[in-house]
Amino acid sequence: MKKTILLAVIILSTIIQVSATHLMGGQITVRQLNGLSYEITMTAYRDTVGIPMYSTATFHVKDINSAYDSAFVVHHTGMNPFFNRVEVYQYIDTVLLPATGQYRISWSDCCRNDAIQNMASPISESMYFMTEVSVDNAGFNSTPVFLNPPITLAQKFSLFQYNPLPFDADGDSLAWFLETPLGALGDTVTGYTLPHADPLNPFTLNPLTGEVTWMPDSNGFWVASFRVEEYRVGVKIGEIRRDMQIIVVDDTSNWHMAIFDNGSWPQDALGNFSMNVTPNVPFNLTINVTDQDNDPLLLNVQGEPMMMTTNPAQWSMINNSPGNTTGLFSWSPSLNQARVAPYIVVFRALEFHNQSVFSRDQTLMINVRATNGISNIQNDFTPGKLFPNPNTGNWFLSFEIGKSMHVTIDIYDLIGHKVKNVLDRDMASGTNLLENNGLKLKSGYYFVQVNVDGQKATTYPVIIE
Repeated sequence: MKKTILLAVIILSTIIQVSATHLMGGQITVRQLNGLSYEITMTAYRDTVGIPMYSTATFHVKDINSAYDSAFVVHHTGMNPFFNRVEVYQYIDTVLLPATGQYRISWSDCCRNDAIQNMASPISESMYFMTEVSVDNAGFNSTPVFLNPPITLAQKFSLFQYNPLPFDADGDSLAWFLETPLGALGDTVTGYTLPHADPLNPFTLNPLTGEVTWMPDSNGFWVASFRVEEYRVGVKIGEIRRDMQIIVVDDTSNWHMAIFDNGSWPQDALGNFSMNVTPNVPFNLTINVTDQDNDPLLLNVQGEPMMMTTNPAQWSMINNSPGNTTGLFSWSPSLNQARVAPYIVVFRALEFHNQSVFSRDQTLMINVRATNGISNIQNDFTPGKLFPNPNTGNWFLSFEIGKSMHVTIDIYDLIGHKVKNVLDRDMASGTNLLENNGLKLKSGYYFVQVNVDGQKATTYPVIIE
């Protein structure tokens, strides 16, 4: 069997006899090969201070609903260098599961870095990685993955933007959350708080795009944990987690951080960068990043349009010089790729300053929606507002129609699957105010689509808390 995992290293202090890990985080993902054969991959990020990474680690595979519980030893596949004196290790194994079921794959090791500031006693806490996957002979299912690696370094009093960018190749719906990190046997660590921040810019996860924004106001070591839930036809079938450590520094020689030239990008009602694209029409977006200190820059992109097996988006570099880099994102989506939910892409700028590499992500939503027939109703339909937004499932929706029309209102999840119909009837002309009460949906981001006389009229993004 072939195995992958990420592991902790131990440092022995010459002053006090305690062990301190230099494992900085990671995650476990599972990929179905065929039938009951699955490939398990654990990826670990470790700083280079301390003893070498362990050569082996132990995976635990348990069926949540049966007595099956297996453990096996995994060897890492070697070291790959990462930025900021960090190494990446993987442990990969192919396993044959005994039967269908709901499996939890986990790994843990003691202990965490004693310098972590947002836990009560990090040196006494283990690091625990886990994922859950539904194994069903009736369908194909792998866990989601994170397309973007972690960011390990942040500059004090500089805006931190990071998007792990979860992606599911099976097309299942995803919802993401900030979580308390896990320790020991999967219990939450004690005394955890979100990384310390400027009061006006707390450590916040955008429930629609998955982007984290943060203005760190304190140096030191901070830990964040992300949980991504996977749904199929409204039923949860799995989840993955990522644990990551961010070191905040105050580099007084780095006067200016790299910035995206996105001042002209359109934004939706919630302030997210959002662009509309017509099927079968080429869409070209020039991305430019500048740095007034003239540091070397590197620019790349990740997202679902880049992962498609048919008609994927393309990325090319136009210019790459100190203090200025430019790339071109190109895509001509087909009519089959039109949908209610947006495609999320993330542009990542890397700034190489002295011996440090700083990162900044910029998230963009691309809406690919067919426009056939809309021109026939636009004179008779005037969209209003959906409020309040965010809400707890109770909201008001206003719009105006110029004549009696048949109106349907449907709710879609983040991937574009319809989860509920809330209206399907004829409505009189004039201004209409609809109240929606007691909608029982899991917290997350949704789209409310209004159709008039069988034609798409408008779509509202909505956050349910």
